[in-house]
Parts: sequence; C-alpha cells; structure tokens
Amino acid sequence: MSSNLPLVGVALGGLAGMFFALRFNLRTFALVKNIQDAYAVEGRVWPFWTDSSRRLKFVLRPNDLLDSGDSPRIRVAKEQLLRHRKTAGSSLLLGMGSMLLGVALALLIAALLTMTSS
Repeated sequence: MSSNLPLVGVALGGLAGMFFALRFNLRTFALVKNIQDAYAVEGRVWPFWTDSSRRLKFVLRPNDLLDSGDSPRIRVAKEQLLRHRKTAGSSLLLGMGSMLLGVALALLIAALLTMTSS
C-alpha cells in the first residue's frame, strides 16, 4: 500500500485540477446558453460552440463579443459571460496549483518512503 502513496498524491492533484476546469466550463456553458436564449427570444441565433472565431474571441479578445446592436437583455447576458471569463485565470491557477501540489506531495512521500525503508 505504501508504495502507492505517491501515485495517490498525483491522482488527487489531477482530480482537483480537473474539478476546477470542469467547474469553469460548466458555468461557461450555462452563461452561453443564457445568451443563446436571449437571442432566441428575439428570433435570432448566436452560435458559439460551432463558431471557432467566436470561441477564439472569448479566449483572446472577450470584449469583441459585445455588439453595439445588442438589446439590453443580450448585453446583460454577454456581460455576465465576460465577468465569468475574468475568473479563467484564477481557475487555471487553482487547477495547475493543485496538480503541482499533488506531484510535489507525491515526490515528498516517495522520498520519505525511501528514507524509512533503508
């Protein structure tokens, strides 16, 4: 069992990182759906997942998603998405930090196991 402890550290760090990524992506999905629903009320469509240029704007130039012709309802929905987009950095850092911490703990455990077994 003790020889599996480093692997457990890596796995737990990876799971924590995946949790942060999943949480961010699920919220993104819900906010995009809100925008699409607002467009549907006006009889229009707003493809996001199938429009690579729009997804690229979300990542690189999120303010380009705003359009001067947006209705107030659409504008509010897009602004919620942009506010959420600002959390991407912290979510990424939390995820990466969790993974790195898991690896560091795994190495520490492996070193301790090596010292105690000799």
